[in-house]
Amino acid sequence: MRINKLAPVLLVSLLNLPAAGFASKLNCSNYQGTLTLTPDPMCEITMLNTRPKWFPDVTFLAELGHPYSCFVGTIEGTLGKEVMSGRSMSGQTAHAYPANAYSEQQIFTAVTMVQTRNAQGMPLGRLYFSDFGLINLADGIAHEQLVILGGTRRFRGARGVLTVAGNEFIGAPITGQVCVKIEEDEM
Repeated sequence: MRINKLAPVLLVSLLNLPAAGFASKLNCSNYQGTLTLTPDPMCEITMLNTRPKWFPDVTFLAELGHPYSCFVGTIEGTLGKEVMSGRSMSGQTAHAYPANAYSEQQIFTAVTMVQTRNAQGMPLGRLYFSDFGLINLADGIAHEQLVILGGTRRFRGARGVLTVAGNEFIGAPITGQVCVKIEEDEM
């Protein structure tokens, strides 16, 4: 992600927070849960067959020879009153933010895909995200914002923002809002 793409990401995230006046056409639910990541040496997200649609202009750090820049994870929590779990794939992306070798705080960008399931293990659909965050390399604490780009099945046309604050490798809280379009016949 280039620096000139930051402004639209922040604008989209601000517009998505309270569903920005689209409440009559969106059904929004709060999400609360835990995200736990592990390194993914295979960088599965780079092999997604849906990559051209959701991440067409993304260059992954793994593709530039940076190991340990992709992750798989689990997400456990509730969307509204419904239990929702999932398996995530994510990869850090190239960006124009300068790295500071003398700072413990590092900016990162990434993209994420989460395959969601309900309490009975039935698939609900996928969610696709554009991520932006800051990580403290000394203690592993990250502050990350995941802006929903869209989704499949139940999450077709989804919008919203999730935030993570904590050490994602031992389990960090993830909270936010997921909004899904209401079909005309449901209104």
